[in-house]
Amino acid sequence: MAPNVEWLEPEELREAYASESTIRPELLRAGTRLGRYELVMPVAFGGMARVWAARLVGVGGFHRLVALKTVLPHLAHEEEITKLFRDEAVLAARVHHPNVCATLELGAVDEVTFLALEWIDGEPLMKLLRPGDHYAPFETAVAVRIVRDACLGIHAAHEAVDDDGRPLGTIHRDLTPHNVMVNLEGQAKVVDFGVARSTLQSHEATAAGQLRGKLAYMPPEQISGQPIDRRVDVFALGCMLYESIVGARAFHGPTEPAVMQAIMRGEFVPPSKARAGVPAALDPIIAKALAGDPDQRFRSADAFADALDAFSRVHGEASPRDVGDAVSVRGGGSIVLRRARIAEAIARLDGRVSAADARIPVPAASSPYVPSQSGVVDAGRVEDLEDMTQVGLPLIDPSPSLDDAVPSFVSSGDLEVPSASGPNSAPHGNRFAIVQVALLTIVAALALLALRQVVP
Repeated sequence: MAPNVEWLEPEELREAYASESTIRPELLRAGTRLGRYELVMPVAFGGMARVWAARLVGVGGFHRLVALKTVLPHLAHEEEITKLFRDEAVLAARVHHPNVCATLELGAVDEVTFLALEWIDGEPLMKLLRPGDHYAPFETAVAVRIVRDACLGIHAAHEAVDDDGRPLGTIHRDLTPHNVMVNLEGQAKVVDFGVARSTLQSHEATAAGQLRGKLAYMPPEQISGQPIDRRVDVFALGCMLYESIVGARAFHGPTEPAVMQAIMRGEFVPPSKARAGVPAALDPIIAKALAGDPDQRFRSADAFADALDAFSRVHGEASPRDVGDAVSVRGGGSIVLRRARIAEAIARLDGRVSAADARIPVPAASSPYVPSQSGVVDAGRVEDLEDMTQVGLPLIDPSPSLDDAVPSFVSSGDLEVPSASGPNSAPHGNRFAIVQVALLTIVAALALLALRQVVP
């Protein structure tokens, strides 16, 4: 069933808050003002935080869309969670690079602590890789460009320094296709430093036996509890590149112990043998990134990026426009639909659209947090065919490419996508991708027409 849609007119919003002297996490809803920011609508939930589309309000009608991350109400008063949240903000603010999601502000209003982040008009790499139930791997040049940009972003994080110029020793520790966003301009951006490690941390170190991150992207030294450094992120980037090109994880198995054993033994099929058409020259580059011995890996993400640049000069380089076109084809429907929901929500908050005129369903801002099996819930879903026909969108079976729009900024360490059965699953994914391309193109065009009718 679709979530109930709850609309409040501007007058009702003002009345609802007139009696509240303190803003508390459980009271957040569309129209709430947190300092300079006005909440527009919730867009996603993670294991620790809720993410809102919000607008930074200035003088003379100025406003800017941002993402506002707030700790979930039931965790807001837990000291350890609050420290993790603030550590993420302090660390991310030290990293300034076009391939890293920009941190705008860490703020607090009454009992609510929030993190304001750059809004990325794009999709997570994992969603682009799996627009449906099967992998649809990228062309080699596009995948190389995306991961090369992610390498540059994470290298900037590794090189971050404190106020005295001393290295912070930052390690992301959770680099996965879920934590790299790719926008319509063809830019890849690393997001979510929620479990990153650096000298700025105020929270306690990871408990013995507790792993931070996702198993399929962890190198042997991280799994075995040995000392780690920036090269664990290099390994994760190698896993990401393999997955983007082949359409299957480098290390997979029926169970977590089986995956762990494959990683420890360094067992993976070279990409040129796992998928036809992949240049063999890419095999040694990925093999070096995935070396079990960290001393045999690239010494830095920057060195990995240099190797990918050298490969591209010989075998063809994808431009940002090429990457943006791939994002548009694979994720355009979701992006346009999300834009429409946000535009409708803003119009309602401004009093330009009434409840009777609503066309795009915006979820109730007061909807309770309900964890899903994946650990992430998209708060703006169109759940069934009836909903879609009511809002003037095309009658089409809502696939994950429309429903599971998990934007950037969400801590997705617990968001697990089942691995493909192996490299042989890639051809089926390619056929599936052709169908998805056609459907998403139609959806994007028709949804854009619906948006134009709603917002002048």
